[in-house]
Amino acid sequence: MVETTEMAIKSMDSLLSNVLSDTPEADRGKLISVCLKSIPNRMNFVECVTFVSVMSKLGFMDINNIANDQIDFRSSCGFKYYICGDSCGFTIDTDGRITELQIIRGDDDLGHDYDLPAIIALLQRLTCLSLHSCRSIPAELSNLPHLEELYLYDCSFNPIENFPIQMKLKNLKKLYARLDSSLPLPSQFVKWMTTQLPSLEVLEYSTKRKNDASFIINSLRTNDVFFHNTLKHFGLHCCLMEQESFEILMLEIVPKFKNLCYLHLFGNNIKSFLPIVDSIKNNKMFLPSKSLRVLDIRWNPVFKNMKHDPIEKAALLSFLGTFNTIQDLVGAQEEGIHDSDVEYALRINYAGRRIVAKVDCGCTNDHDGKAIVPISLWPIILKRAYEKSFDISHPLDRNKKTKNATGIYYLLREVGPALLFGGRRRPIACVLSKDGGGGVSLKRKSFEDS
Repeated sequence: MVETTEMAIKSMDSLLSNVLSDTPEADRGKLISVCLKSIPNRMNFVECVTFVSVMSKLGFMDINNIANDQIDFRSSCGFKYYICGDSCGFTIDTDGRITELQIIRGDDDLGHDYDLPAIIALLQRLTCLSLHSCRSIPAELSNLPHLEELYLYDCSFNPIENFPIQMKLKNLKKLYARLDSSLPLPSQFVKWMTTQLPSLEVLEYSTKRKNDASFIINSLRTNDVFFHNTLKHFGLHCCLMEQESFEILMLEIVPKFKNLCYLHLFGNNIKSFLPIVDSIKNNKMFLPSKSLRVLDIRWNPVFKNMKHDPIEKAALLSFLGTFNTIQDLVGAQEEGIHDSDVEYALRINYAGRRIVAKVDCGCTNDHDGKAIVPISLWPIILKRAYEKSFDISHPLDRNKKTKNATGIYYLLREVGPALLFGGRRRPIACVLSKDGGGGVSLKRKSFEDS
């Protein structure tokens, strides 16, 4: 315990020395004096010195011109603080170390954009960093071992200057970027995004520039993307994404990301599902995503087109039959498209339509390439299909948690005869597939068949 305490003291001394060495010698005494008089309750002193130094470098405050040498830290909920109105806020942990930091520059501030100083990397417990109107960020962010979330709002990274592409954030799980739409998207920012974030789980991007969506989507088509196996949530919001980019996304990119569950594409220019359905029909080798659960396409022309064109609705139903893990089509309800046919497709998808679909050959398949479902799993599958049947995009079911038997009825209709099949041999699995006439081909597999 003594050794641990001594190590902690040495670490704090080292951090304080680094902060002071980055401060002009004439200002060091003033910096310490201001922090001694201003430090909030529960806050670590070295963290306070580091934070005040960062704010001073950003121009939020002049330590030589602070009334009574005391900063007005406003407290919220005990562990959250604000300064300069709401221009900057931070949260501390039980040790008084900063874990979350938000930096905003209001429209009335002189010098709207700012350069984030490298000294911010001394906030070693930072897990979440939110930057507004930032012009550049330092490569030293790589030294933040616990940084998991990075939010970039209206940032104006100069596409001519080099973005710190060597900045590897190995533990970053969430990146949200809404860059300044008056500047071109920096190509090095996109390259950094795809090659230096190996643990990324959530990627969201928003802009009003028409070409950004296609640029990002094309960058995800390569095999150089480091987060193929970790990405769970991908969003392109209000990016004016065109139909062609949507098709590339669904046909080429989504199947590559094996754990992608949520796809948020609201506020774009998606017009139709028909080209995707036609492409799949012409490509017998196409394998859809097995993980996609939620597709958010609110505020896209496709819903308006669907209201007046029955072919578009048929294309949507075919699309949901191919991407048969999608159980939530966000936007369909508010756009008036969530009718009985769409609801039925979503309910049977949730229940497990993929279970009765033909799959590719593999170790869990029979010799003829049909899916084998062990009988021992069916009680679990059927229970889940009913117990959480409210968890689809129908808001009344979700809010009231009203259960619905549609999905379980579908499964029993498709596989019930196989489950009840008897005989001399003890069945251990059901072999399920669709026959050429659209019916269901059911077989059993027993220990004696092995």
